[in-house]
Amino acid sequence: TGQVKLKEAERSLGPNVHTVVVKKGSEGSVVFDGQQVTELAAFKNEKVVDAIGAGDSFNAGFVFKYVQGAPLNECQRFANLCGAVNTTAAGGTTAFKDYATVMKIAREKLGVEDF
Repeated sequence: TGQVKLKEAERSLGPNVHTVVVKKGSEGSVVFDGQQVTELAAFKNEKVVDAIGAGDSFNAGFVFKYVQGAPLNECQRFANLCGAVNTTAAGGTTAFKDYATVMKIAREKLGVEDF
């Protein structure tokens, strides 16, 4: 939209877009579903190895849950988690062998227990 502020972008998109997802890196993400805005803090990795691909991992996590029919808040939370898990290993995708590995890394390196 060429807009800098989320509220301005929402107005520009208007009724043409059903869902807007904004990645904010280490600050988390924002989801606008046409009615409400949900901001969600990032999962913190105190020992970042490599941030290359974290945004792509966020996208993959969001789509993974979305195509399963998960509610947007669950898609957003898992996307934030995938972005953070990505930063625990070098190379952009080495932390993503499978779902079980992602959850193991989330528990062991990010302290996430409630997923």
